[in-house]
Amino acid sequence: MENAYRLVTGAYNFVHRMIRLFITPHAVTWAQAGSDGLAHKAHESAMAAGHYMLSGDFFENYEKFDEFFKVLEDPKQFHRYQKLVIDRPDFNHPSCHSPWDVVFGDMVKRDAERNAALAASA
Repeated sequence: MENAYRLVTGAYNFVHRMIRLFITPHAVTWAQAGSDGLAHKAHESAMAAGHYMLSGDFFENYEKFDEFFKVLEDPKQFHRYQKLVIDRPDFNHPSCHSPWDVVFGDMVKRDAERNAALAASA
């Protein structure tokens, strides 16, 4: 039980650290968000970091994620990581290469049912 508590507490402390590091709620206004469509471009690195955390054994090994992000807090190291990983052409595809019907096909029927239910209730 002590080990489980240590893992959960450590992981949540790390998540709290990431929130403080990446999220500034007043940094972008609603007007800015819609003006050029690029207001959240700067958050791509934070999202990549979040995906990295969630892709593995985060709770069991939060220490390795914490050490990794300590390295990334150094601008020089982050630039290296960005160049080698984030900006790598192989990882920057505008598509997931999955056909539309495979990803969203089952939603068509549910959307039609929802629209029919809304129409019937009006």
